[in-house]
Amino acid sequence: MLTKLTINNFILSDNITIEFGHKLNILTGETGAGKSVIVGALDYILGRQISVNLAYDAVKPVYLTAFFNLEPDKAGFIGNLIEYSSFDKLQRLVIRKEISVKGRSTTYINDKRINNRIITEIRPLLIDFHSQREQMKLFDEDYQLKVLDAWAGLTKLRNQYKYYFEELKSAIEKKKYLEKEEKRNAEKILLYEYQIEEIEKMELSNIEEKKLNQELELLANSEEILTLCSEIQHNFVEQDSSIIDLINSYQKRIEKLENTGNERIKIIITIFNEITHSLSDLTSEFSQLEDGIDLDQEKMNRIEERLNSILQIKTKYKMEIPQLHDHLNMMKSVVEQWSSGKKDIEQLAQKISELADKTVNLAERLSSGRNEATPPFTASISDDLKSLSIPNAVFSVDITSIGKIFINDGFLRGLTETGNDKIDFLFSANKGSDPELLKEVVSGGELSRLLLAIKKVLAGKIASPTLILDEIDTGIGGRTAISTGEYIKKIASYHQVLCITHLPQIASFGDKQFMIQKKTDLTRPLIKVKELSSSERRDEIARMLSGTKSEIALKHADELLEKTIKGE
Repeated sequence: MLTKLTINNFILSDNITIEFGHKLNILTGETGAGKSVIVGALDYILGRQISVNLAYDAVKPVYLTAFFNLEPDKAGFIGNLIEYSSFDKLQRLVIRKEISVKGRSTTYINDKRINNRIITEIRPLLIDFHSQREQMKLFDEDYQLKVLDAWAGLTKLRNQYKYYFEELKSAIEKKKYLEKEEKRNAEKILLYEYQIEEIEKMELSNIEEKKLNQELELLANSEEILTLCSEIQHNFVEQDSSIIDLINSYQKRIEKLENTGNERIKIIITIFNEITHSLSDLTSEFSQLEDGIDLDQEKMNRIEERLNSILQIKTKYKMEIPQLHDHLNMMKSVVEQWSSGKKDIEQLAQKISELADKTVNLAERLSSGRNEATPPFTASISDDLKSLSIPNAVFSVDITSIGKIFINDGFLRGLTETGNDKIDFLFSANKGSDPELLKEVVSGGELSRLLLAIKKVLAGKIASPTLILDEIDTGIGGRTAISTGEYIKKIASYHQVLCITHLPQIASFGDKQFMIQKKTDLTRPLIKVKELSSSERRDEIARMLSGTKSEIALKHADELLEKTIKGE
């Protein structure tokens, strides 16, 4: 409920404070007095974009503040939006908008700065603007369906359906994408699978390649090695006067001179001993080398063949063995992901089937609920239109199926985010005329009263924000004005209502009345708002009746006020 509104330096106002009652608040004043400033201020506080400088004094900022008392459920929702840890703090909500002299606006909730997105979400919980723009929404099929669902108590079911519908739609789109990716990558996967098999079959190893090259080098030189070994054995050991025999003979001759005491001879003998042992080791090593050499041409051919295969695959991929291993791992990863994608597609197909069953079931329940609710809903609206001085009003709802529901892995037909139903509001104001499409036959005054009737029948079905009625009296007067006033009074038993009106018949039903005046005897016009006492209300209604406060007008005002107090 809106408890207070303060307006500072806004349009034609310098400082206005209005404290509203919890039922029917009437705002009156002469044409052009500035009644729309009040609605405009609330509109701007609750998120409407400002495109021009609206300051009364251009060198000062604008301050607009609205005070609300909140119901617990709204406090919880709004608390989550603005990240308040304690919802108790939000039982009283203060929304303040500041507009700088440069036109930059900033919004605060309970002194916490917030962005316009949050205000947009909060707005419908606080204020319901009933204006010509709102009336135009009655021509919109989605809005018509929303109204019927709210009256039928199907909003929760509709939200549940929408959740599963979006999940189903998302799953179908995801499956389409994965299938497209699978098809696009199919040739690449076939190539990778072939290359994986080819490379893995080679069992490539850096160590093996190095060892094979060494073995091939040895085999290629085996004949030369054997020849050398044979010559060493012959020249060093086997032939007459071999190298070892000659060294031994010289060693023996020098050893006979050892006792001469010459130190140099002793050194030579030592060296001869070392040479003798080294030659013995040398010939032994050559002998073992000869024994280990195998002139195996077949083995050499096998090694050459293996090395040629390794060279070919390296040449083919233009990679060394370490890079080939990296390439192999990359291909395996891609193939594994592709295989995983196929599993995902299979799982999505199952999920789509389950979601489709759930979604179709909920859509059928929605359709059934809508068709069941339509007769009492239309009867209620028609009755209320009669009480709003459209005695021959007939209101009906035409519900048709969008089409046959068809759902599979790749297609979704016959369902939208609101179900399987298409809706049209039909209306007739004349006796004997069949109802036709609302937008084709309804007048402005009739449309205004139809929206009022809808607000009333929905009042007990949905959360009740403050209802602002602006230009509700367009095109009506006389007895119709009385019945409209009575009707607004009934709505005010469910909602707090702020009603801007030119009609004294409607104004007389107010629980509180405020008069908006424009003072023109100043340098610039200035708007003032005053809450009227009982006697002041009498004078204002008399003015609205005749433009004067004559005895006849005052008597008529007394009659109106007396009737509304008695509820006649």
